Amino acid sequence: MYKIYREISNSAKFPLAISRGSEKQRFNKAKAMTNLVAKKMDSYNSNIWNVKCLNYFLHETVDKYKINFDILPEINEKYYGSVGTKLDVISYNSIRDFMKNKTGIELPNIPIFKKPCIHIKLNGFEIKIKLKKDGATIDDKYTAIHEIRHFFDHLLNPKLSTNRSSDIFKYPKEYSAKFESIYMGVYKKFTEEYKIKSMKEFKKNIKKEMSVLPCELRIVLLQGIRSRLKLENNAYSHELRARCKNPIKNMRRIIHNYLFVKNNLQIKAKLNFVNEYLEELIAAERKNISKNNH
Repeated sequence: MYKIYREISNSAKFPLAISRGSEKQRFNKAKAMTNLVAKKMDSYNSNIWNVKCLNYFLHETVDKYKINFDILPEINEKYYGSVGTKLDVISYNSIRDFMKNKTGIELPNIPIFKKPCIHIKLNGFEIKIKLKKDGATIDDKYTAIHEIRHFFDHLLNPKLSTNRSSDIFKYPKEYSAKFESIYMGVYKKFTEEYKIKSMKEFKKNIKKEMSVLPCELRIVLLQGIRSRLKLENNAYSHELRARCKNPIKNMRRIIHNYLFVKNNLQIKAKLNFVNEYLEELIAAERKNISKNNH
């Protein structure tokens, strides 16, 4: 496997003074920042959100930290929006080559340093939001809130961002197809037609697919999946709370979103499964390491 060196630029994260705290505390900060931007947008015009105004208020919030981001129109008709990462990805023939290029240090010419490696640097974000035909009006302010929450979660939890983006590079080519099938199978199909028939069946299928992977790869894969599920849970929950502030106008979408998350996505049930499976695999790996050391 490749050795992965991750680097998070200061332009893709808040300083430690802002992001310090437990994961729950950081999520609460992201929630507060999202609400602040939404409040400013509603103060300007609560019915029609303009993308230029959103761009202004986001810059107003993060510019003092020199955060690198762009707001772009979502052109994929299947989605209302997304938050992508701006990554620099450089492959090196060996860890020795990487260290020499990065630090000027010559490592010993021994097998452990001859492994190929990849340097991944997270530099910023692209926020994509669906716009109306005029190219200026945001199609649905609540899905915009969903993406804003993703943005602030990324800035306050940068390791979750790199987990989502770079784990695929850890997998040898012979596992890449299986990796994609499992990783996307847990939460892809975030669409209307996808519905899990039963969590029992879902767990059985995921474990069956993962059985062909070495334990180490299963652990890394599940950690990446857990990161994504946490961020999606935050965004969907935030969007639903925002819609509930105007229940009469949004009743149809409130019911739709609630049932979609509860029945189709089942994010919390999947998170519980991933956490339990991770505990099981980590315990087995530790037992195996202990056995080999004796």
